[in-house]
Amino acid sequence: MMKKVVFHKLKIRSVFFLLVALLASGVAAQTPAKYYVSWDTGSDNTGDGLTWQTAFKTVRKACDAIGRSTSDGRTYSVYMAEGRYTPPEAITLTGNKTIRFIGGFPKPNAFTTTADTCNICVYAYPTILDITSSANASVIRIGPQSGPVETQSTNVYFKGLTYDNTTTAGGAADGTFLTCTNYANNATVTMEHC
Repeated sequence: MMKKVVFHKLKIRSVFFLLVALLASGVAAQTPAKYYVSWDTGSDNTGDGLTWQTAFKTVRKACDAIGRSTSDGRTYSVYMAEGRYTPPEAITLTGNKTIRFIGGFPKPNAFTTTADTCNICVYAYPTILDITSSANASVIRIGPQSGPVETQSTNVYFKGLTYDNTTTAGGAADGTFLTCTNYANNATVTMEHC
């Protein structure tokens, strides 16, 4: 009888520790799925990009926070306040993930709620995505520069953005806004209200 009681106690403890381990693995730190960017009020030095009040200044910084080569299959959103975003070079994205770039939000102020993603108005708050004239490259490049070929590349979704190609003509192997390299595979590009 004593052996049965000890066995059951061990069994209960084992199940308990297994549950604790499973919960701990599910709570492990993950990269946040939403980032906020404001050209006028954000900061790449002091902001963490997790709210409008602590927004990043550049789209590149938000992509760096996500991990430009992250391959976790998750969907990330980059909410962009009105302004003109001009990265100095192409933002190269590789790996299996989806990044949604959503513009048309007002410049954050004292009345902006921390994570407002409803106050979108493309016409009232123009969000322009371009690249500096010296870059001679695409704003966004999907896929690695060289092999091996990715089995699943980054999917990108653009909403509420204006692309103003007044500064560059692209490069020898690049379009002006978006380039999918020869090493990208199964990538999708979606544009809505652009």
